[in-house]
Amino acid sequence: MNGKKLYDYARKNQYVELKPRDVKIFFYNIIQYKNNTLTIELKVSKGFYVRSFAHDLGLAVNNCAHITKLKRIKSGKFELKDCLPIKFN
Repeated sequence: MNGKKLYDYARKNQYVELKPRDVKIFFYNIIQYKNNTLTIELKVSKGFYVRSFAHDLGLAVNNCAHITKLKRIKSGKFELKDCLPIKFN
């Protein structure tokens, strides 16, 4: 928003009104649901906010939800499988 990340506003307790935006879920796979923890795989369009999705999913089931682990495996033409490890000395 205005060249800043939304968490920058949140950390300063500044309210930002977000306008609805069309996004798509191209694919989803429920991998596991155990001990109130849902593990899913998503393939989504640009502009999709996974943390917002978790929040909205919690509201939809009359509960709350949050992300405990998020792993991006592809962004555009870049894929995690093609990455090289960084070696620290």
